[in-house]
Amino acid sequence: MDIWTSGLEAAGVMTGEAEMSVSDHLAALLKIENAGTVAGFVVGGVLTVAAIKWWTGRTRKKRRPRQGQSLLSDSSIDCHRGKRMSDVDQVLRNAHESGLLDLDNNPVALFYDLDALKETLLALRVAFPPHFLHCIAVKSNPLPFFLRGAVEMGFGLETASMGEVMMALKVGCKPDHIVFDSPAKGRRDIAFALKIGLQINADNFDELERIEEEQQRIKAARGRFSDSAIGVRINPLVGQGKIKALSVSGADSKFGIPFTAANHIKLMAAFGSYPWLTALHCHVGSQGCSLDQHAEGARTLHEFACQIRTEFGQLRIKSLDIGGGNPLSALPARIVCLSQTSLKLTTGES
Repeated sequence: MDIWTSGLEAAGVMTGEAEMSVSDHLAALLKIENAGTVAGFVVGGVLTVAAIKWWTGRTRKKRRPRQGQSLLSDSSIDCHRGKRMSDVDQVLRNAHESGLLDLDNNPVALFYDLDALKETLLALRVAFPPHFLHCIAVKSNPLPFFLRGAVEMGFGLETASMGEVMMALKVGCKPDHIVFDSPAKGRRDIAFALKIGLQINADNFDELERIEEEQQRIKAARGRFSDSAIGVRINPLVGQGKIKALSVSGADSKFGIPFTAANHIKLMAAFGSYPWLTALHCHVGSQGCSLDQHAEGARTLHEFACQIRTEFGQLRIKSLDIGGGNPLSALPARIVCLSQTSLKLTTGES
């Protein structure tokens, strides 16, 4: 079985006694969506729609089709949202009749719409130029079979702890496709990240000093700095979104360096002092922030990059990390009610 089919086994849907034909059948049909988990994993939905509309509407000139183009319809993402729900009843009945679901032994199981996941990831890729690297936040969906599937499709992984870094490596992600964004990196974390070549975003000036200390040790041993791409996270101060707890671009945010006039001077000095500092990163918030806020954060990042290039050379800034956390419209959770004689599907709505 391929990675997407074996993911059912990893999710606890399959059992050791299940027939192979049942596994294949379930993998071929549409799986029920767990809205909380899948929605957390499917990043950039709204931004993708806006970008696709801009891309397809700006000119009528024919273009060479890119991977995933056939997944788009009328310049928007049709994907799975409400389009194939008629299959859900059949999937659940097959699971119930085969014994994968029953009231006594297996009363609970999670089903994932893996086709929809692949479609949405491909739609995200189509919306951006081909040189972009899209990284899935491990914390949004730390299921190995999901992460491994995304990695095999060419996506990177974003991590916020050393445990997530280990998971990213275990599912086969290349070190230079792993972004290490922890806001509290210890010296051992930094040493390990630099040793294997992770992408690193320093969260504050203290972390920049720790990275410099380790870089000097590496240079003394190797004769050159680490191969890691290293950036610094700035807070573009575009304001809070609708969900205060998930907004990290206010004046009192605990993440990143606030982009004030005083810190602007200190950041320029840091780029003058640290030749290994070659990237910039910002993250406006996770859910509840408008597209205008995300766009303003990216604009601030680009303008600062231009200033750095003017001061230190055009090749100094090699990458811009514009963050994620774009708002999503999640389908209501679907609850399966089992009884001895019937199988009922409810939408959770009265």
